[in-house]
Amino acid sequence: LQYPVYKGQGYLPAELYPNRIPHVYLIDREGILRRQYGMLPDDRGKLESDLSAMLYDGSPEYTISMTTPLSPEIISERDEEDSQVAMVKYLLALGEFDQLDAMADNLRTTKARFKRGRWKLSTFYEALLDLEKGDSWEQQLQLFEKWSSTRPVSITARVAAGSLLANAAWLARGESYIKDVSEENLKLFEERLASARTVLEEAEKLPAKCPALYSALQTVAKGQGWDREEYENLFKKAVA
Repeated sequence: LQYPVYKGQGYLPAELYPNRIPHVYLIDREGILRRQYGMLPDDRGKLESDLSAMLYDGSPEYTISMTTPLSPEIISERDEEDSQVAMVKYLLALGEFDQLDAMADNLRTTKARFKRGRWKLSTFYEALLDLEKGDSWEQQLQLFEKWSSTRPVSITARVAAGSLLANAAWLARGESYIKDVSEENLKLFEERLASARTVLEEAEKLPAKCPALYSALQTVAKGQGWDREEYENLFKKAVA
């Protein structure tokens, strides 16, 4: 999950008025700030109750708790998620690219979610990008390239390849300050980001559209330091 981090004085502290640290804000799916909590002992229960009501429309059979064991519904959802991941990995290993495309197309069309609101398409791509023990990202990329050549109009294969290249770029760079990144690794970082951008922009020209494409391009934009206008154009296309 990627999100912006705010630092500095500015207007936000004055507008949001966090009176304790840590301070928690509950924001709904529309981006509207609904509640805030100073995380005192009695705030924990309020947060659990409000979060349950927001996610499940207040239905009493569904609750979110930070202290009690997971409910059967949540365990069932995890089982469903694990089953989807296993199926994606199985089809990829067999080279059943047509079935993978059909699965991804269905998830995009139906905008399917798990009960807690998580997009099933996100889990689909995470399964594609999750390397098996002993496998390298280069081997996975070759698999995606084979998929692309077998099915030239598959946007899913290209989004997977571009996402993998973007991840590989950040793998080369690491989490150190830029001054501590070696010249060799910095070169790999830039080369892989450029390759990722090329693949993703080619995918953007295909008839089908995929929200995961713009998520991957945001990772590229962050690494390449796109200017504000270019980044805002990307955002507008993502939400169109």
